[in-house]
Amino acid sequence: MIPFEDAYKIVLAHARPLTARETVPLEQAVGRVLAVPVKADRAIPPYDRVAVDGYACRRADLPGPLTLLETVGAGALPQKRVEPGTCIRVMTGGVTPQGADMIVMVEDAAETAERSITATCIDKNVNIARKGEDAAAGETLVEAGVRLSEKHVATLASVGAVALTVWRRPRVAILSTGDEVIPPEQTPQAHQIRNSNGPTLAALCGRAGAEVTFAGLVPDRIEALEAAIGTALEQNDLVLVTGGVSKGNFDFVPAAVSRCGCTIRFDQVAIKPGKPTTFAVGEGKTFFGLPGNPVSVFVTFELFVRPFIDKTGGVAAAPAELILPIGGRYERRATEREEWTPATIRGGRANPLGYHGSGHFHVLAGADCIIRIPVGVAEVAAGEGLRARLL
Repeated sequence: MIPFEDAYKIVLAHARPLTARETVPLEQAVGRVLAVPVKADRAIPPYDRVAVDGYACRRADLPGPLTLLETVGAGALPQKRVEPGTCIRVMTGGVTPQGADMIVMVEDAAETAERSITATCIDKNVNIARKGEDAAAGETLVEAGVRLSEKHVATLASVGAVALTVWRRPRVAILSTGDEVIPPEQTPQAHQIRNSNGPTLAALCGRAGAEVTFAGLVPDRIEALEAAIGTALEQNDLVLVTGGVSKGNFDFVPAAVSRCGCTIRFDQVAIKPGKPTTFAVGEGKTFFGLPGNPVSVFVTFELFVRPFIDKTGGVAAAPAELILPIGGRYERRATEREEWTPATIRGGRANPLGYHGSGHFHVLAGADCIIRIPVGVAEVAAGEGLRARLL
């Protein structure tokens, strides 16, 4: 049994970034990892932009009265220049007329005579967004290695980045084991359970940016496991198997993956849940054997598999973590393993969700994070800071 940090380093050391790239349209880019940085094709804003509806004028002329020269919409260019004693009515987003050094908001001005405007309040703000104050032409706006999300779309569209170079998605195959496991759509007999791990891993891998294949349910037979794992390794970059990795009479997964030519780098980690997590590597292929209990599957995916997929898929950043104070005292008996327990985040505090073990998967629906209780720690006082991995 090895410490979590050692296992984590081994996993990342074998995460070889993919080299294949492809081009996708902007509308299909969310969730993909950028391979080439996106730069501004011109200054942002591209001109001195009017920030409010109002009157372009010279501050030295206020409060006026000012002669109104023209009205200019946001999609038009001013035809006149602001001269001493004059102003131009402008709209938000439009081009600031030459000669103006500020915009008086509509709410702060009154028409005192025909085509004559007087400021009723002189704002300290200039209300002009200067050309290039957000970004200069050629400045990098989105770095390579970023997983694109909805928050990037406006930036990408604004600079004409409608065809984006991204890394190929890692291909991941998922296998579920167990003679007692049946497909979710079937009605179980008394001794059977529906397969929840397969759909869970498929959803997690999909959100992590992988191209996912569910390769099916495999019985607890070493020959069947060897055949299914071998085929999955040939066709994918990564294979995930749930169940069959502990020390029971029918836990044949480690032996099966060894028969497939992979070398097991570790098969026990000092974490709870997830102790029997198995990691193996072969010629250009990688394998994770995850425990069969659903909470263990979820936690070990977040701790090991997601970082592996991220690095393989070109993501530059590490998984998001925070140090959060715990909402109340937390106690446990066994301390020889570090524990990662589901928790909510409320009012800036992490609140552990009481659950009955790694088979109590319903608790995950309410979790915002998993929090780490270090090895040797039996009690955590309320308010003490703990490392939290956001979900």
